[in-house]
Amino acid sequence: MKRIGATFTAAIAAFVICFVSAGARADYCWRQTETRGVGTIPTACEPGQQHDGALCYPVCRNGYAGVGPVCWGQCPSGYGDGGTFCSKPSSYGRGGGYPWKAKDGISDSGMFSRCRADHPEGCEKDGAIVYPKCRPGFHKVGCCVCSPDCPSGFSDSGVGCNKPSYGRTAGTVPTGCPSGRYNQAGLCYRNCDAGYSTGLGPVCWKSCPASAPVGCGAGCALTLAECQAHTVDQVMSVMNLVISIQQEAETGGFSFEWKELTAGGKAAWIQMAKTAIKNAAVKNMTKDEVIKTLRDQSINIGAGQMDNLANAATGQDFDFYSLDPTGIASVVQAYNHKICGAY
Repeated sequence: MKRIGATFTAAIAAFVICFVSAGARADYCWRQTETRGVGTIPTACEPGQQHDGALCYPVCRNGYAGVGPVCWGQCPSGYGDGGTFCSKPSSYGRGGGYPWKAKDGISDSGMFSRCRADHPEGCEKDGAIVYPKCRPGFHKVGCCVCSPDCPSGFSDSGVGCNKPSYGRTAGTVPTGCPSGRYNQAGLCYRNCDAGYSTGLGPVCWKSCPASAPVGCGAGCALTLAECQAHTVDQVMSVMNLVISIQQEAETGGFSFEWKELTAGGKAAWIQMAKTAIKNAAVKNMTKDEVIKTLRDQSINIGAGQMDNLANAATGQDFDFYSLDPTGIASVVQAYNHKICGAY
């Protein structure tokens, strides 16, 4: 069986030698870049939200404090906070009261008169005895004890006041970033330096120069038409690489016109090509050695493409569709441009 992996590698070198010098044109260049570090996880909440734990919740209404997804009523001054309830301040007794005396006759007026003389704020009868009324903010418990009132909206449990509460949603993941940073794709990145107009993840892209003023993503072109043409070349060149390489099998070589194949024929050929490449890989070369060889040949493609080519050449799993459809030469030609400002 012929070594298809060797044919694959030889084809790479042959096409590169022919076309590596043909790509760079002054009307298209790659933007200069700078790194701005890895993104950090957002920890700040948007205005009107509170950061609690690892989530953001709507700020509670006045008089309420948030704990996770629940807003609880706040304890007034002098009340102890027990979590879901407020413990009351101390109660007080209102004495033994003013009982009936023989000289009072059959009327209660004597009891009330004696009480009011000592407590002009008011008196009330409980059972057979008259007591001074509880001070404002207190209410009687039984005959003789004045207990603090619970705040409005709180329910009285005797020794405490149960807090009112309401839900404030299940919370959302923070999206806000610290000052000088902004959220991009879920991470916080610092603003790019002056002269770098676009930030994409950890990379800042420099503004296009006057010689190629039209922005084309990571590149710059002289005109919009040039931008569109180069973009189409790059996209198409990343779809046909392996398809254009003639593969040889044990039964002999084969070739074809891709445009003449039916959809079913294309699918069958793709599967056969993948199997042939994997079965006839360059067994005596490591993936790193293949990558070094490609770089030594000045193949100017992205790291992902380089990695995928090396996987294919060494028989590892690879993404067939990520390889260039019009041949290795078109990959080199489509991507072989200088950095803006480097010429």
